[in-house]
Amino acid sequence: MTGEYETIYLDALDDEERVLFAAVDTDVTAQLDREIRLLEIRERRMLQRIKHLQQGPEMVLQFEDHSEQSSDIHGDTDIRNERREAALDRIQRIEEALTRVQERKAKLLDLKHKVEKGAGPDDSSLADLARAIRESAES
Repeated sequence: MTGEYETIYLDALDDEERVLFAAVDTDVTAQLDREIRLLEIRERRMLQRIKHLQQGPEMVLQFEDHSEQSSDIHGDTDIRNERREAALDRIQRIEEALTRVQERKAKLLDLKHKVEKGAGPDDSSLADLARAIRESAES
């Protein structure tokens, strides 16, 4: 899990994230503000994941599966299946995803600039603005 596509809800932010959310200075339309702020929170969470992995063991748990089997001959048996991966591999995946998130944020900031200068979507058309935000996230 890289956190790149993590859903972020305002009521689920911790105290530091609430301060960061309120402090992000965007100064444009509400939709662009919201998207830029959410990307800022997403970046922070991804950086926290990287820091946690850097401070932890070299191998990290990728997934763990527990199951219980019973047989008449051997009784109950607990079966545990684990897959581990190098922390460096996970860090690299998160860093790649972080780069994509930062690129999306840069595109939104560019769009914000264009909207403010009148070169972007028509201010009266929320549909055009939503389309521009979607396109910035897809590329």
